[in-house]
Amino acid sequence: MTPRSICKSKRKNKKKSHAKITADDINGYMNRLEKSLAGIPPSRIYNYDETNLTDDPGTKKVLHKRGSKYVEQISNITKSAISLMFRGNAEGPLIPIYVVYKSESLWTTWTERGPPNTRYNRSKSGWFDTNIFQNWFEKTFLKEVDGGGPCALIGNNLVLHIN
Repeated sequence: MTPRSICKSKRKNKKKSHAKITADDINGYMNRLEKSLAGIPPSRIYNYDETNLTDDPGTKKVLHKRGSKYVEQISNITKSAISLMFRGNAEGPLIPIYVVYKSESLWTTWTERGPPNTRYNRSKSGWFDTNIFQNWFEKTFLKEVDGGGPCALIGNNLVLHIN
């Protein structure tokens, strides 16, 4: 190993349960998945994933006079969070996005000029909960796949997603 082969980067946290996964675990999953999907065309096999975007205005770096005891910004804005649910399949475009804002109320201005057919909701945390996932499943997913024959929906095993 030479000094040129070493670089500095941010490390990412990994759950212990994910670090324990072996090649046998993955092969077993793929075999079970293949059996489960037998007879379902690729256009009817969907994958979904939720991601959360956060913005904390208090964590921005600023220039200030050395020795300043308090470096503060006065603002009525607090940390915001938005969750996005994406879903698609191997043969087609993404199906409409589902957006969840961190808020007690859903303001109509937040739903303007978004991607076509996007659905909007809100939660106290900005994350999906059981009720919001059920709403996404019934009002978005089932509405899109209704009447097309058997289909499969593949996603993570987050307990909040299953009711």
